Amino acid sequence: MILAIPIFGCEISPRFDCAREMMLFRVEGGKIVDQKTLPIIETNLLNRARILSALKVQQIICSGIDDFSVRMLNGMGIRVFPWVSGDAYQALKGFLAGMEPGSNPQGRSS
Repeated sequence: MILAIPIFGCEISPRFDCAREMMLFRVEGGKIVDQKTLPIIETNLLNRARILSALKVQQIICSGIDDFSVRMLNGMGIRVFPWVSGDAYQALKGFLAGMEPGSNPQGRSS
């Protein structure tokens, strides 16, 4: 599974549409097997979603995100966990431990 977290420094970016970097994690068997930071220059939401889809991202942990983006990402098969804030690694650690990030996951399961 490939999971993305839009970041601002070490924190989850306050807004999905304004994030200039995404951390991408490849997770197998509940463990991170690869990670990289990807600069995101694209500001068009459709193109941003297309980039994530082309990278085979299956889930996104993010903070603020508009309903249009959630629906678009869900339509591309990407599950969105919105309204998560704080340290990106802590959110990922909780996710890998089986805690569902945020209080309101939206979209399809992978």
